[in-house]
Amino acid sequence: MYYNNISAVSYATEYALSPNDKFVYMKPHGKIGGDCASFLSQCLLAGGSRMQYNNLPWFYHSTSSSPYYNCSINWSVASSLYWFLMNNSTKSNYGPKGKLLNDISELTLGDLIFFQNSNQKIFHGSIVTSFDGEGTPLISQHTYNGLNVHIRSEYFKDTIYYVRIFI
Repeated sequence: MYYNNISAVSYATEYALSPNDKFVYMKPHGKIGGDCASFLSQCLLAGGSRMQYNNLPWFYHSTSSSPYYNCSINWSVASSLYWFLMNNSTKSNYGPKGKLLNDISELTLGDLIFFQNSNQKIFHGSIVTSFDGEGTPLISQHTYNGLNVHIRSEYFKDTIYYVRIFI
């Protein structure tokens, strides 16, 4: 089994501006939360990742009473998704795995980018869905819904993590 980055990118470009109604759109509460991690998880699922229920859970289920749902924290919180990807890469579990890249120039379509603030908290994530004419990655994301946009300088305060996805 392999990560189909083209399927993940196709999903991202289809639902970046108009969220998929099969998933609850997680609105921010004040200045916290949002739908970025859930959107990335949906993209990973579209790219062939299987949900995981064991010791590192990564899953989402709609319930019969919409708009209610059940999901793992690793599915829906940016910092938790990042740590799930890193920790899952050392295990033989199902689900997506991540490998930290050294530089933005190593990114390919379907890779993820996580942003860390000055409090050392990963607060946002996006997926690489295109490149501009100079080879700079363009991202798609939720919460700040965007399709093929440049990384904005206010997203990062301290650190940006570039993550290669595999299964």
